[in-house]
Amino acid sequence: MLISLNWLGDHVDLTGLAPEGIAERLTVSCAEVEGLTEVKIASDFAVVARILAARPIDGGLELELNAGGGQRVTLRHAAAPGLAEGRHVAYGPPGFPWPNGGECREGGLVSMAALGLGEDVGPILCPADASPGTPLSRFIPTGDTLIEIDNKSATHRPDLWGVYGFARELAAILRRPLTPLDTADLPRFGDLPDLPVANEAAGDCEVLTGFAVDVADLPVTPLPVQARLALMGIRSAGILVDATNYVMLETGQPTHAYDRDVVSGLAVRMAGKARDFVTLDGRGRRLEPEDLVVFAGDTPVGLAGIMGGARSAVGDGSTRILIEAAQFRAARVRRTAGRLGLRTEASQRFEKSLAPGMASLAQARIFRLLEAWGAAPAARSRLCVQGDAGLTPRRITMRTDEISRNAGTAIPDAEIDRILGALGFGIERGDGQLAVTVPPHRSRQDIGLPIDIVEEVLRIFGYANIAPRLPTARIAPVDPNAGQMRQRKIRRLLSTGHGFAEVQTYLWTDDTWLREIGYEPEGALRLRNPVAPDKGRLRTTLVPNLLDVARSNAGHRTDCAIYEIGRVVLPSTTPHREVDRLCGVSLRAGRDDTLESHYREIKGILEKIVAATGRGRLRTLPIEPPDATLPWQVPDLTATLADDTGPIGTIGVLYGPIRDKVATGRQVVWFEVDLERLTQPGYPAAAFRPFSEYPGSTQDFSVLWNPERGFAALETVLEGFTHRLVRKREFLMTYRSKDLGPDGQSYTFRYFLADRERTLDGEDLEQFRHAMLGYLATHGITLR
Repeated sequence: MLISLNWLGDHVDLTGLAPEGIAERLTVSCAEVEGLTEVKIASDFAVVARILAARPIDGGLELELNAGGGQRVTLRHAAAPGLAEGRHVAYGPPGFPWPNGGECREGGLVSMAALGLGEDVGPILCPADASPGTPLSRFIPTGDTLIEIDNKSATHRPDLWGVYGFARELAAILRRPLTPLDTADLPRFGDLPDLPVANEAAGDCEVLTGFAVDVADLPVTPLPVQARLALMGIRSAGILVDATNYVMLETGQPTHAYDRDVVSGLAVRMAGKARDFVTLDGRGRRLEPEDLVVFAGDTPVGLAGIMGGARSAVGDGSTRILIEAAQFRAARVRRTAGRLGLRTEASQRFEKSLAPGMASLAQARIFRLLEAWGAAPAARSRLCVQGDAGLTPRRITMRTDEISRNAGTAIPDAEIDRILGALGFGIERGDGQLAVTVPPHRSRQDIGLPIDIVEEVLRIFGYANIAPRLPTARIAPVDPNAGQMRQRKIRRLLSTGHGFAEVQTYLWTDDTWLREIGYEPEGALRLRNPVAPDKGRLRTTLVPNLLDVARSNAGHRTDCAIYEIGRVVLPSTTPHREVDRLCGVSLRAGRDDTLESHYREIKGILEKIVAATGRGRLRTLPIEPPDATLPWQVPDLTATLADDTGPIGTIGVLYGPIRDKVATGRQVVWFEVDLERLTQPGYPAAAFRPFSEYPGSTQDFSVLWNPERGFAALETVLEGFTHRLVRKREFLMTYRSKDLGPDGQSYTFRYFLADRERTLDGEDLEQFRHAMLGYLATHGITLR
């Protein structure tokens, strides 16, 4: 985007400032300046000439000119619009520096391209009140500086897509007054009739305005305006069109003028069907049903926000116009412009989400320019507005100290009020609150939160004016989180110590898998927006998800052991409570006669987990009866896990149909532990017991026990035996044989013995063994 420094000077005094300094201030406080281009304009070499005669000849016209000072010039020129007797044109006398370095003995008509302004090679038409011989430099300056703005840095600021927006910023930055934009008082036409204006696409058109105007005269566009348009790459197309283009470049709000002899009313709606449409550039376009279109009746007359139609274009003789200004939805304009490959000055601005309040401002500015340029406009309707005109004040309330608090330094209230006022904001203070009224030229996407107001003040105040200061923070040791420490120890024990692989499953369950295993979770919390229709319930247990992972792995490996530490959402709790659980599944190939050792191995791992978390001894208790709603709790193959404080989880073996769903013919042992029951910290967990300085010994006992009485009952009996030499008891193995009888089974335990004061001898071991056998005899237990 290019900004003319001369044009900026119309709105804010830039006296005494170098272009480089202005560019730097804009970059630091407003938008990034990519570069400066000095433009030399050859206006001091050209003069105004009056056409005394225009005679057609082969290949063009023979023109007789009055170049002032009694100088009459005859020259030939190609036919062009406006070259007629009595018209005033720009003339380059002999010695004019033509761009190609050539010379013309009798001089020639000068174009904007010849002056160094743009690429238009057509002759420049001058106002009728310009006397022949007047230097063109009286109307067009001999030089200008173009400021090139990085578009990306102004994407969020649609108000900066016009010269006046940058003038407002510079006025605030430089502490210089901003010249108010001269606009017409359109409310005075409130008694005039309405225009038939309809907004039938409110979702894609926030506001639509229409205004009917007649002009009594069509004078030539003022030369400074023509020059500025040319410098921005826009060719002069008559005073009516030039007014709309000038206001777009000045305020950032695109508008469009329709010939009211063709278009008497407007309606904005979707194209509705595929249709052909010829735009102002004379090219045919294929409209799609979802394109936003401006209609006159049932006839499309404009591509909303992009380009008008050729049929309704304002011509050289048009004196009755309908001016449209609107705010079209950015995404809709961008989509249509991209599909058609038609990016225009208007579409670029609409794609930035213009503020709706700019539409009425642009209408008032166009009417005032037509008055100032001598077109003698007359309103033929009131300003008709459909939708949100954006004139209702938006307020943002914040604490009075919020700006200074975010800045990290004290900014005086007077400076805050000055900055906000210069940017167009209204300010009210009271009761420790700052109420800021957002001006209509700022979009909702740009200004909507208190922090946006903070940013406005700080960028103008200058970040360089805020003394850098390192943040201060109190550093204190953080106590370890007991739950996390406990989980880390469990992970280390399972993954490193026993080769388990940790998995992570989703917080929801797969209804298809639940139906397959016959599980219906009662009271499970349902998601409002599930990722898939069959994944809408939050898990109440980790077991189904872990069994599903085991099933997936069963096809790739013979054995696998997996676990997960994750959260479940407990049903029937208000509010729904999340708890941490540990769940594991061990899958092995093997005969059923090895299943018990597989089970006891997993139980032994859980014993280590309980011991590592400082919970004492782990016991297994029978479930009477198992929960019939949980298909993995197979009767006689499921037990409750308990420690010294009570139940902490369950352990079980899959068998029958449920096992075949997971891994046919495999051994499947599962467990689930409520980690919230393991509330004691893992560090420090068990108290340290010093090692004996003297050698110890071990004694193994294989006792006979009826398995129907349960292993837990046997352990309870053994827990009752105490002796000063016992340091630890450990279960080793179980053994079955027909020689032991139908109700007999051998269980082997190992006792670790030591004395802290001396080395054990044979007599010590014999005394211990005698005491142990006596204790067993009192409970009817014999050795194998």
